[in-house]
Amino acid sequence: MPFYCDQHLNLKKAESNGYAIVLDFHTLTSEQLRYSLHQLLHNSTYRENIKRFSSIFHDRPMGPRETALYWIDYVIRHKGARHLRAAGLDLKWYQFYLLDVIALVVAAVVVCIGVLVLLVRWILRQIGSEQTKQKVN
Repeated sequence: MPFYCDQHLNLKKAESNGYAIVLDFHTLTSEQLRYSLHQLLHNSTYRENIKRFSSIFHDRPMGPRETALYWIDYVIRHKGARHLRAAGLDLKWYQFYLLDVIALVVAAVVVCIGVLVLLVRWILRQIGSEQTKQKVN
């Protein structure tokens, strides 16, 4: 399911960028397929958009093979390149899942609610004592 979601988002992005048409396989009709193919083949905006994105994608200082070889050599030269590791790998599990932050926020909310409850009780006591004073007089 996660692969499908990622793939679906990529297809929607391609469609919004103007170089693809997304069709739902479950509700696909021959007319939709025919119309979509006609649009892709004969509408010049799709061709222009895909050429533009293709040139952006291929504008690289090195090809994919040279890039892969460079990074493999880089990791070998630097004995694993520990300096490129994600900082999250060095966190404790409760920090990684932000449990310390969540605990702090929950504690702050509990304290605020406690102060609010005490304040409301005090105000109600003050109002109650004023009413009993008025009844006595």
